[in-house]
Amino acid sequence: MSQTTFRPRESRSTERRRRRFARMWAAMDEAVDDQVRAPKQQILTDLPTEVVEIGSGLGSSFSYYRPGTRVIAFEPNRWFHSGLEEAALEHGIVLDLRGEPFGPGSLEPESHDAVVSCLTMCSVDDMTEAMEEVGRGLKPGGRFAFIEHVAAERGVQAVYQKVVRAPWRALGDGCDPRSQFLDFLRESSLEVEGFELERLGSNLDPTNLVAWGTAHRT
Repeated sequence: MSQTTFRPRESRSTERRRRRFARMWAAMDEAVDDQVRAPKQQILTDLPTEVVEIGSGLGSSFSYYRPGTRVIAFEPNRWFHSGLEEAALEHGIVLDLRGEPFGPGSLEPESHDAVVSCLTMCSVDDMTEAMEEVGRGLKPGGRFAFIEHVAAERGVQAVYQKVVRAPWRALGDGCDPRSQFLDFLRESSLEVEGFELERLGSNLDPTNLVAWGTAHRT
């Protein structure tokens, strides 16, 4: 059984953009999950039986959690919600769906053992605020598990990301191929336990440089 909370509906232009992106993502979701399958198996399969997930999309991470896990899923795009509920039923997930962006005040202080972000931070409005909320909501020792694409520092990939950045963000509901996630992670209050950085997928994909790992609250 799922539980859902919502904020007031967004503007019509935002709704149209999100509906368009949800249709596009539905066609891409399986391929993207295959691309990051090894990182997900590495960092998601031993999490506690309650997790906070930022930007759950269509629930592609649900199959990696243990059946019976309660997932507090922050997903502001309502066009994903029916897919999320179907994925929860399929994988035995207890879904607590929050139809709002993740940000200040989303979590009770020191209340959660695990927060997960998979290919989400690239499109948050304020990454500093999001990372502060992750740190605030985790219990001491709580884990932040992440899989995020990031900006290339130099070379052809960096130039390519800059060239396609504007149209990519327009098509991808704010997804920034030049995401500076690792910088924000290092500047946060969390202690980084380690991460891996690797190109996953086609070189035609400006988001194929992916970082994954864990951090914890001290």
